[in-house]
Amino acid sequence: MYEEKQRIIVSSVSGIAETGAPTVLALDVSNDELGRVVCDHLLAFEPETPANLPSNKTEWPAFIASGARSVSGFESHSWQVLVETVGDCIRINARPLKSLHHEISVEGIERPHHANLGAVIRRVLAGALALREKGVI
Repeated sequence: MYEEKQRIIVSSVSGIAETGAPTVLALDVSNDELGRVVCDHLLAFEPETPANLPSNKTEWPAFIASGARSVSGFESHSWQVLVETVGDCIRINARPLKSLHHEISVEGIERPHHANLGAVIRRVLAGALALREKGVI
């Protein structure tokens, strides 16, 4: 998942690659809808990496969905939000795509209740933004 300018782009992952069509949401989407879309994409997970991966970043589905002019521009203005299941919970981890300190991020955990999950995603992003504003990441 990515937050880029005024949009949220949610992608599914298979193995180590984003697959399928990303879902693009307005930044002001309801917490319930955000949580539902994230859960739908988690359910689309496949453990195997597809054989026909894009050969360059300009074919990256999230970049294409963003409508950004360049990959570098997309990366410079985007926040990466990794969402994964851990037992019966969902872990959310946010950081800027481009950062001087990739080892530092903000993390939250929530049960798969859509509205609560959407709210935690927003708080995790807000925490990452606060760290960026302080020059930490």
